[in-house]
Amino acid sequence: MDTASRDMSRKEFVTALHRRGWRKVLMWIDIGNGHSIGMLMSKGRRGFKVNLRASLAHAIREAERVSTNKQQ
Repeated sequence: MDTASRDMSRKEFVTALHRRGWRKVLMWIDIGNGHSIGMLMSKGRRGFKVNLRASLAHAIREAERVSTNKQQ
């Protein structure tokens, strides 16, 4: 998976989640209907941190996949 060169701010991330009606629960994004997506970590100089942009992109792709499978 490609990681973004510039991550989102926490405020941008939370705003993007709320726009979709999702919420962050610990290290998971609850996308509703009993589905959740784990947030992605990246290792930097100071240890591990959450990559918010990659996590949001991953959750969007997974949500689209889940909704496509539901429609079939």
